[in-house]
Amino acid sequence: MADHPVMNFRWRWLHRIGYLCTLLVAIEIVCAGTLVGVAWWRDRERRAEVRAHSRVHRGELLTDLTVIDPSSGAITRLGALASMAMLGPDSVRLGVDPALSDYAYALAMRRRGAFAEGVVVVFERRADDTEDQKTYRFQVPVAEFNQVISQFDSVTDGYSGGDRSCTDGVQYAFERRRGSLTTSGASVSNCDRTYERAANILLEFARRFSPLPKLLR
Repeated sequence: MADHPVMNFRWRWLHRIGYLCTLLVAIEIVCAGTLVGVAWWRDRERRAEVRAHSRVHRGELLTDLTVIDPSSGAITRLGALASMAMLGPDSVRLGVDPALSDYAYALAMRRRGAFAEGVVVVFERRADDTEDQKTYRFQVPVAEFNQVISQFDSVTDGYSGGDRSCTDGVQYAFERRRGSLTTSGASVSNCDRTYERAANILLEFARRFSPLPKLLR
């Protein structure tokens, strides 16, 4: 029995519609895969940028603006302290700037012979958006300085950076000098607990010798 021309025509169009639907599905799959790939690549780049900005670098904080965030409030706090050149070959300085606190601070310590000297500058925000600034100085035996600075170095040395970011939180920035070697770093958010631990090591040490405000974190 010969094929009916009308049936052949219908079958041809059904095949064509099927091919078209298959093509459309394939295009959708390719587009979805492309979007997923682009999103994955952008997220990878964002994470890499966050790690680059929060890892520990050689040199002082503002020597290479491509690897650090110069707008960090914690870096600004360091302006209240002596420079690393003035602090000497075995020294550290730290800036901490919380987003949701009335207090910010900058801390510096250096070895001077048999003793080490320290200073903490506390910034207290007033209701009228001005700041009150107080300075606390202390002196400790060099053996105790060596112990606490060794703890700080064990946390920060070789740190490759965090892989998450937050919109706000506590900002940290530090510079550490050992002879001719200077290292530095700044965290971009409160997601980065490494800098929080390092800052707390120095702050709790300073508390032993200075009457710092209890609300200071």
